[in-house]
Amino acid sequence: MILVFLISLIFIFSNTFIIESSVITNDNRLSLKDFFSDIPFDRTITFLNTQEVKYSKDQLTNLITPFLNIYYDDYDLQFESEEILIKRGNNETYENFYDFKPFLNSFMQREYPNLTIIGYENLPNVFDVSEIKVVNSFLNKDNVFISLKYKTEDIYKFSSIKIIVEKLESVLISKDIISTGEKLTTENTYEATINILKFNFETVSNGDIFLEKYESTKIFHKDEPINKTYLKMIPDVFKGEVVNIFVNIGGISIHTLGKATENGTYEHNITVKNIETGKMVSGILKKGPSVFVNLGGE
Repeated sequence: MILVFLISLIFIFSNTFIIESSVITNDNRLSLKDFFSDIPFDRTITFLNTQEVKYSKDQLTNLITPFLNIYYDDYDLQFESEEILIKRGNNETYENFYDFKPFLNSFMQREYPNLTIIGYENLPNVFDVSEIKVVNSFLNKDNVFISLKYKTEDIYKFSSIKIIVEKLESVLISKDIISTGEKLTTENTYEATINILKFNFETVSNGDIFLEKYESTKIFHKDEPINKTYLKMIPDVFKGEVVNIFVNIGGISIHTLGKATENGTYEHNITVKNIETGKMVSGILKKGPSVFVNLGGE
């Protein structure tokens, strides 16, 4: 009972965790106890592939906080420096060989944190790997290609790995055929969660655009994700349309009429021609439609 009470006190009162500028681990497994030796539990955070590696404060925060959140509702995570050096201790031996998947998982978590791993291709069928290093990596659609250099039986070898990944986002999809010049509405589109990495274009969601305000410049087929490149905003005011002009001079407002010299949208600048004087003025287009011109002054 006393032990349980003491552990409870640790959970309640020891809510400040300080990460030093340099951390040493005795093997290739970096865990919570490497950072906080007195913590009453341990979790593997990541695996190391070199003798030392540097992490930024933000990177370590993203790695550690999910584990601390399991045990603590309220805590303070502090850092001695903006950059933290992780070293493997001198007593390391190569009896604990590397496993490719944990190594690659750690690499992906660090370099591609926004992607989810679906599967691997071309993993070497080797178990006695004493050293391993990523030579190069790049993302192509929903694949991350990685070039590895590793040591097995005192021989250095190279291998190319493909990791299938996904990034799920909610995007607009064409419900039926959308013709060129057709306005996007809730009737001809719907939202769905898809792996956007499969598409080499910028997708859009309801949060990115206002439906009824955009039209298509190409034909979208049924169940095709909407490509933002082929959307054109529908103007609120068309070239040649008569608009109100309100000119503010030192707190005095003057009203006149003008013609738009270009298509315009609300809350954006537009240039109009004063019908009476023929002069050009620019201002913010508001609903009305009205153009507000502020000439300042007292």
